[in-house]
Amino acid sequence: MTEPTTPLTDYEPPAEPTPRPPMTHPVNVVHLVFGLIFLGVTASWALQASDVVNPDANWFLPVVLIAAGLGGLVPVVVNAFRAPSVEQQP
Repeated sequence: MTEPTTPLTDYEPPAEPTPRPPMTHPVNVVHLVFGLIFLGVTASWALQASDVVNPDANWFLPVVLIAAGLGGLVPVVVNAFRAPSVEQQP
């Protein structure tokens, strides 16, 4: 039971996995704004159908459009501050 063992000469330790790049991509502002408009119109319909908001409320659609526009401006401003300026590029 006490047989001598021979060391493995062809053993290679497992290679370290290569780091993956971050899984982020730029925001498509057009898709974001149209998605927000769609959600706003859907919310408007749901609120009017459930009598939470008066169906004759003419202020709700402009609020939805302004909110969608502001929602579209946020990623543009954030990307403008994150992007390196022309002076910092090599």
